[in-house]
Amino acid sequence: MNITIEPYSTRFAKQVADVFTQAVHAIANEHYSAEQKQAWAATPVDYSYWQQRLKAERCFVALQAETVVGFIELEGCNIDCCYVLPKYQAKGIALQMLQYIEAIARQQQREYLFVDASKVARGFFVKQGFSVIKTNKVQRVGQTLLNFSMQKSL
Repeated sequence: MNITIEPYSTRFAKQVADVFTQAVHAIANEHYSAEQKQAWAATPVDYSYWQQRLKAERCFVALQAETVVGFIELEGCNIDCCYVLPKYQAKGIALQMLQYIEAIARQQQREYLFVDASKVARGFFVKQGFSVIKTNKVQRVGQTLLNFSMQKSL
């Protein structure tokens, strides 16, 4: 798929929030329940929260034309988010975004990348050379979400 990746701009704030919310709510209930997904990505979307949050992160957006189809965040050695719109998943966008930030991390002479991956994202990161360090139980709005701390040597 022909996309471009560029640093986040405030004009993309609403689209980034929508990518996050749609991606989380599209996860099959066998992985996370509807209640867990609501705790993870509340609806309706709080766009003012996202505008503030995105100021503090190093976010990159994947664009098809002017539409944000995915985004990834890198803060130091940590990947904070990596999400793709449901209808664009399994088209190589997450891989392109990961390769983009891996190149940045190498330029910054980072030795590792770390990510806390969901049950769904774990397989993707394993295929890209990440290893599970530990399993986490994260509490959000009365719900327990399982994820995996992972690392990759660069």
